[in-house]
Amino acid sequence: MKHLVIIPDGVTSKRLSAVEMARRLRDAGYQITFIGKGGDYNQIDEFDYFRLDVKLDLKTTESTSSTKEQVHPLHVLLDEISPDLLLIDVEMHPYVLAAIASKFPVALFSVFFNMMKYRSVPPLHYDIVPGRGVAGGAFMIEL
Repeated sequence: MKHLVIIPDGVTSKRLSAVEMARRLRDAGYQITFIGKGGDYNQIDEFDYFRLDVKLDLKTTESTSSTKEQVHPLHVLLDEISPDLLLIDVEMHPYVLAAIASKFPVALFSVFFNMMKYRSVPPLHYDIVPGRGVAGGAFMIEL
């Protein structure tokens, strides 16, 4: 089972959207863990959750060369839970920057819909899946 870590924004509406995404991913067979800055997480009691504020001081560890190295708290946590992918809200800039410096793959998500019209992207009020079936072709979507 693939293990995904989701780091949502703390805004309630965005957090609830991330929870819904997590439920759908869980139903598709993924193991889900949330990392966040705190708040009311009653909605995600069914998922593993770690509270972590990336503004915490860095931990200092002794390396084998007897020099001190700074270790980011997010990296320590990620090494412990070893996810296959990090899904981070695009607005969580400190987490994004810290995660990109980790050894784990990162994908950003946003709960906002793109209002621009693009060829091959169906309108939101249709259930067309791009690339699937006749309706999913670029011409039919444009039509």
